[in-house]
Amino acid sequence: MTSKWAGAVFVLAAVISGPRAAWAGCWDGCCRDWSEYERACRCSGGTPYPNPARCETGGGYTPPLPVDPRPAQLERYRALISKGLVDDAAFAASPVDTDTEFARTLGELYAALSRSQLVSQATRGVYNARGDAEWAQYRDFFMPRFALIDVSDGLVPELRDSLAAEKGRLAAVEAETRRLAAVRRSFVNDNRSLAKAADLLKETALTTKLRVAAHLGGLSASEVESTTPAGSVSLPLEPPEAAAAEAEPWYLNDRYLPHPSLEAAIDASLSALSLARVRAIASIGGSVEDRLQFAEKMAEGAAAARRSADAAFTVYNTRRLDNEAAARQWASRAQTNRPLWEEARGLRAQGIPKAKSLLKWTQDTLKSEAWEFAANGGKGAAWGLFRKSLLDPELKRVADEVFRGRTFVRTDDEIRQAWKLGTPLVAPAITNYSRVKKLHSLKAVVASLNGNFQESTLAAAELLGQAAPGEAEDLGRKLTAGLDAEARKEVRFAIAQTDLPLAFKKYWEAAIMDGR
Repeated sequence: MTSKWAGAVFVLAAVISGPRAAWAGCWDGCCRDWSEYERACRCSGGTPYPNPARCETGGGYTPPLPVDPRPAQLERYRALISKGLVDDAAFAASPVDTDTEFARTLGELYAALSRSQLVSQATRGVYNARGDAEWAQYRDFFMPRFALIDVSDGLVPELRDSLAAEKGRLAAVEAETRRLAAVRRSFVNDNRSLAKAADLLKETALTTKLRVAAHLGGLSASEVESTTPAGSVSLPLEPPEAAAAEAEPWYLNDRYLPHPSLEAAIDASLSALSLARVRAIASIGGSVEDRLQFAEKMAEGAAAARRSADAAFTVYNTRRLDNEAAARQWASRAQTNRPLWEEARGLRAQGIPKAKSLLKWTQDTLKSEAWEFAANGGKGAAWGLFRKSLLDPELKRVADEVFRGRTFVRTDDEIRQAWKLGTPLVAPAITNYSRVKKLHSLKAVVASLNGNFQESTLAAAELLGQAAPGEAEDLGRKLTAGLDAEARKEVRFAIAQTDLPLAFKKYWEAAIMDGR
């Protein structure tokens, strides 16, 4: 029994262990040795290797089917066109049903991504160029102007100081004009020095010529009654209009003039952008997988270029907005500062020139009046000196020689009365007087003093040159009585500026002494 069951067990073990041993050997052979490929493929449960179609499986084993890559490739394709780097709607409608269609569409996608990269790079160049131009405007135009602004009042100190300086110059000119106008009033109106000199000339010349006519004869009525007027500077009755000053540009120009080089850089970047939009793109080849990988790689570059362009736009836009804000702020500042500049410009262009014109007219008028005063007073003094030094001594000699010492010289009142009544003034004996040469000499002096302005001033200057200082001072005190020291100083200065003969000027330097 034991032997019987033992044999049965042995047979069963052999039956069971035989196939397992064979299966194990098949597995090992399949795993270890390619030369046993055919044998391994006949083993039940054997694992197939590549080319499973050659494998004759045993025990009902069926190898797995190959994996189709198309679904995954289509997902990668859709992910590419959804990145916004190309026209996703157009590519979503592109045919991809066959490998040929899919490969052609991937080639077009690669070209579109390449175009996107080129355009983004060129766009970045445009924004960089425009950003540089915006920064240059802010740096060169707005920053220097804002640096001039005094934050305490929003004004440009230079404009404020310039206006104050122009007002100061105008005030100085107006003050000098008022001072000289006061001198003129004192000299011409209050003190009547100009009228005194004219009266002195008329009275002294008439009296002297009447004495010549009464005692010596030889002067006609017109020669006696005429009095040579004094010369003067020809002046307009009113101050002339000041010459229009050249227009000035606004102190701080509101218009920014771009740098030509920056504008050229912008134009060049725009041209590069236009070229990038039409530039030829090289095609790609290879399988669908190859083309898809090329497209994915190009998408990375296009995305990086797009980010770079967006960053350049952010910088440019920030600078543009800064400039717009600065322009609004500067417009407000300029609106505050421009009136200061316009007022200062108006003072320079009109106010100060007009005030200077009035001052010059006042100076010239005072100079003309001083000229007339000096000429009239000097010639009047010369007539008096001629009478005192030359005429009266000669009349005394004529009376002694012709009338034997009898009273001959009449008083001025008697002569004026006789002249008025038409009574003959010349004594009969004088007509036969033998001292013709001396009489002609005296009459020549009378004619010279009574000649035109140039001749009479020269003759008067010659006589004044012979006058004693005391006589000049006496006459000066008479003519300038009541004239204050400032008016004396200005009249002397004005006379010194005239082209009257030197003797006239010296005479009045002695006659119009400060404080006398």
